Amino acid sequence: MKSFTLARDLRNLHRQALRENRIDKFNDTVDALAKSKDLNPRSIQVNHLFEAIVPDGRELLESFNPFQKGGMQYGMPLLEGPHAVGLSSFTRITGSMIYNHVMEQWNNPAFIGDQLVTNLPSNLQEEVIPGVSDVGDVAEIVPEHGEYPSAGMTDYEVKLPRPEKRGFELALTKELVFLDRLGEVLTRASNFTQSLRLNKEKRIIDAVFGITNTYKRNDLAENTYTSSGVVNTKTSNALQDWRSVEAAELLFASMTDPDTGELIDVMPNTIVVPTALKHTARYILSSTHIEEASGTHSGDTARTTTRSASTLDDYSVLSSPLIKQRTSSDSTWLIGDPKNSFVYVEHWPISGEESPPGPDLFRLDIVGLWKYSERGVVGVTEKRRMVKNTQ
Repeated sequence: MKSFTLARDLRNLHRQALRENRIDKFNDTVDALAKSKDLNPRSIQVNHLFEAIVPDGRELLESFNPFQKGGMQYGMPLLEGPHAVGLSSFTRITGSMIYNHVMEQWNNPAFIGDQLVTNLPSNLQEEVIPGVSDVGDVAEIVPEHGEYPSAGMTDYEVKLPRPEKRGFELALTKELVFLDRLGEVLTRASNFTQSLRLNKEKRIIDAVFGITNTYKRNDLAENTYTSSGVVNTKTSNALQDWRSVEAAELLFASMTDPDTGELIDVMPNTIVVPTALKHTARYILSSTHIEEASGTHSGDTARTTTRSASTLDDYSVLSSPLIKQRTSSDSTWLIGDPKNSFVYVEHWPISGEESPPGPDLFRLDIVGLWKYSERGVVGVTEKRRMVKNTQ
């Protein structure tokens, strides 16, 4: 659909919505078009859109001309009456295009962070996760007509760090409208969004690999990975074959409840590796059989090879080049149940807000202004469900 045609169709829809007093219906149509990508910077020029939607759009657009002197002045009239309504619809349309562009960048499938944490919506400044320890083995023989023993439970709490806000601002100036440079705004949006999303990814990887340590149980701060007390670090365990996986799994077999001393049930389901170990991990887990050789070939004595089916569990493999960058190691790997170990406490996800028009914006030659932000933090809820392995 050519730019003029789409702009004309939007103008007709806008006028109809005004006649019916259903501007909300127009906004819904715009959002649907932007989401379906029928409305995008390649399908419409922003100056054509301005002319079509804003009353006296052509004359106002000419006043935006940075090379023109004199003529109609761009100013407060655009904030009043039908001009204000038209400007609001214009920024709604451009804002929808920007929003969908931002979300495409934010949901980049190359990022693995969201697969490592459980999202925890919150409206508290500091989230506290309450818990009750297992009862443990308190089963006793109850004699006939005897009293049943009381099974007590121990409460505990895990404190999570405070969420923090991060964001950016985007401005559409009158020069960008006149020169049809919405693409420049989208480029800035891409750069800012990638930076914001990369920052979240780094914070998640730092927490998952124990670079940052925020675990606090009953007001006692601990490192996420430790070699005493809770032993969830396995040294000299390079990822080479099924034995490496088994050695890490054996640590889970020794994990105990800190209050009762009883073994806890851990079901590891994910292996997290740097890029250098991605194919090694996939090869180990996709192997359908295991071969082991015993003895040595000498003279007429043959080496014995035993072949058996692989018994490894069905693990997911997650990998990112950021892991080596953040850990400075291409051999450190994790195994466990990350989504039951880490949370992302979220006050709000990535979201955008449009600034209402006002004299301050017009003083800066800004036609439309949007801000995008997210507020959250990574927290550790249970360290006993992860094992860190080093070479």
